[in-house]
Amino acid sequence: MKIRRLTLCALFSALLTVSAFLRIPLGVVSLTFQLQICLLSAFLLKEKFATLSVLLYLGAGFLGLPVFTAGGGLHYFAQPTAGYLLALLPCAYVTGIISRKKTPTDTKSIYLCLLPGLLLVDVIGSIYLVLVTAFLSQGFDFSPALMISAFLIPLAKDILLNIPVSHLGKKLIPLANKH
Repeated sequence: MKIRRLTLCALFSALLTVSAFLRIPLGVVSLTFQLQICLLSAFLLKEKFATLSVLLYLGAGFLGLPVFTAGGGLHYFAQPTAGYLLALLPCAYVTGIISRKKTPTDTKSIYLCLLPGLLLVDVIGSIYLVLVTAFLSQGFDFSPALMISAFLIPLAKDILLNIPVSHLGKKLIPLANKH
């Protein structure tokens, strides 16, 4: 069972990489599908292996492998959108715990199980974006355009994409629980 989980962990790390390159550029933030892969892995693998999957992905990127949207390397910490990547760790852990404790099986309860992780990433990511942008520009910019592109657009996208992720999660439950 452990080898199967580790294999799925590596698969989800690879899917995180692929999902980084499926992007829609919108203002300050490019919309990617990393969060949806992270949520799906947390739901299926639970907190330990989902967090490991994200750690593998982030570790590869911060070591310089080009797995992030615009490459890789430690300099990514200085990118305004790095907070969204870093927030995948607590997202995987929290969502994994919730899905283990609640064991949802219907689409609606899966959706609700994924929602806290989604909110965690969007809140941490947008705060990080505003702080790094303020640091780089040497002043806070709380303009409506920044708030819309940093928080509201990603949040709307993530809430909508949570629907198909919940359906997919329901279909994949037997696969993840197969011994």
